[in-house]
Amino acid sequence: MPRTSSASSSLAASGIFSFLPERVQVFFSNRLRELKAFITACCGLGVILALLSFHISDPSFNTATGGGDVKNWIGLYGAYAADILLQSFGFAAFILGVTLCVWGYRVLRDDDMSPFSLRLLTLIFSIIFCAVGCVVIPSFG
Repeated sequence: MPRTSSASSSLAASGIFSFLPERVQVFFSNRLRELKAFITACCGLGVILALLSFHISDPSFNTATGGGDVKNWIGLYGAYAADILLQSFGFAAFILGVTLCVWGYRVLRDDDMSPFSLRLLTLIFSIIFCAVGCVVIPSFG
């Protein structure tokens, strides 16, 4: 039997599905939670794949191309996103993708994500501090 948590029960009791029986409300609340988790994890995976498949000849805001093939696995949007993230944060941009995947997993497990604004602020600062920290690593070659 699927577990009914306080988060799904509160969503069911909030009035979104109030015209349905309680078990159906919990069912829809759980499916909605799973959908949010899936979308969050897929966004994280998309960011990781876009960063991993970054190619210098892909079109971007500062690279004019002749309309050739986009080599990024996510396509044109992935090429633009990877270029912006890598030029802004370097390898620290991978933290964004990994964090989104972990958040998706935690939402799927129905873990408490209550201070979300604090989590978001921590993510922003961790990316910035990691990018600054990567600058001091000497380059070889």
